[in-house]
Amino acid sequence: MTSRDLLRSLTRGEVRCTVTGRDTYGRVLARCVSDGVDLNKAMLRAGMARRYR
Repeated sequence: MTSRDLLRSLTRGEVRCTVTGRDTYGRVLARCVSDGVDLNKAMLRAGMARRYR
């Protein structure tokens, strides 16, 4: 399963993202939620993402 597949399986309707900052390359950092599911945490638990520090 790819990270895209995981996100598709987790999202139900509307996805809301709140910008929390930018990384050292200027990319947007955000928290995203869909139907009460924290997509960031789900991606971390599945090993499909790493925590930015």
